[in-house]
Amino acid sequence: MSTRLLIRCIRLLGSHSPGVSALPAACKLPLTTSAPPLAALTLRLHTSTGGARSEGRRQAQAKAQEDGFLRQPERTELDDLIDGAGSVEELLQVWAERGGTGNQAATVLIQLARLSITPESKTNTAEILQDCRFQQLLRTVDTQISLVWNGTLVTLLRSLSQLGVSSGEPALRSVQNEAHWRLRRLSYRHLVSLADSCTSQACDEQQRVLLSDVVKQLELRWTEISEPRNVALLMGKLGHLSGALMDRLEDKALELAEQFSPEDTRRVALALAAQNRRSVPLLRALSYHLVQKHGIELRSGLLVDLAFAYGKLNFHQTQVFQRIATDLLPRVPELGASDITRCAKSFAYLKWLNLPLFEAFAQHVLVHSEKYSTPQLCNLILAFARLNYQPIKGDAFYSKVGA
Repeated sequence: MSTRLLIRCIRLLGSHSPGVSALPAACKLPLTTSAPPLAALTLRLHTSTGGARSEGRRQAQAKAQEDGFLRQPERTELDDLIDGAGSVEELLQVWAERGGTGNQAATVLIQLARLSITPESKTNTAEILQDCRFQQLLRTVDTQISLVWNGTLVTLLRSLSQLGVSSGEPALRSVQNEAHWRLRRLSYRHLVSLADSCTSQACDEQQRVLLSDVVKQLELRWTEISEPRNVALLMGKLGHLSGALMDRLEDKALELAEQFSPEDTRRVALALAAQNRRSVPLLRALSYHLVQKHGIELRSGLLVDLAFAYGKLNFHQTQVFQRIATDLLPRVPELGASDITRCAKSFAYLKWLNLPLFEAFAQHVLVHSEKYSTPQLCNLILAFARLNYQPIKGDAFYSKVGA
């Protein structure tokens, strides 16, 4: 206490006073202390106690921010009724009785498209398009398009096409224009969905312009992609539209090859074959990780597609061929004539012969010769000739083929 009093005296008297130099050393203390300021203590306390809460709040807001909102919109009773509707009529009646916002109208339209294609649905799309309640939904979306969330907007574009809405419909034009304006704000996942939607529909001029700009955005933001499924989807849907995008997607596929499912591997291999892109590093990576998936059963169609892709690209990978032959051999009796012909032709291009598999092919022809067309039989004989292969029951095989 006395020390603080002396320090105050020093401040008042000033350093020029002759009595200051005579003060004891204990009085010549620094005028500032090491104690942290009150604001710093308050900030530290707030950070330690509220860190967990703020982290949870940030995670809760992530999805809302992805759709362009600063806070997560509250769910209403109408949203629950829309999700719980089990038929087209029930859904339209809920909207007629309650109404709602533009985003809720878009959600109803998406649900209508989903319900209209179910086997249990007794309402065809022509009846839905003529319904006055459906027309009211379209008008609501058209006038309140700015209220539709990003994810809903992207899905709505596909749903309107599924419902058979004409390209001249104002609501459809509004959705296309709004999606065009929001391209830079859409997440990469939404851009992939939008690209898939645009390529799956009959494109008019406005749709082609939208697709072109989507491709440009994907080229600029390709590093954001993190899901193998999206890589495979884009390579198959958009790879032929942009060489630059395909180059980037090949790099990303090489990076994510270990995470690819067998179906993703099939899509990528077929995309490469369709564009005649013999990317050896990528094919090697796909082959290695496919062979490592021992416990996964591969579909017959997937095996035949892989054989076709490797044959088209003239890419030799013996371990993959052995896996295809081993998995396909017990299923040969179940295969169709086109699958047998494709597989035999692909292995013939690769100059790779598996005797048990080709003998099973020949036996399949003997048993189901009536299912083979003349071009298929010709291709099969040419494949045998290319590999210099003679069936064990050669006389019976050639007499059946020549009959």
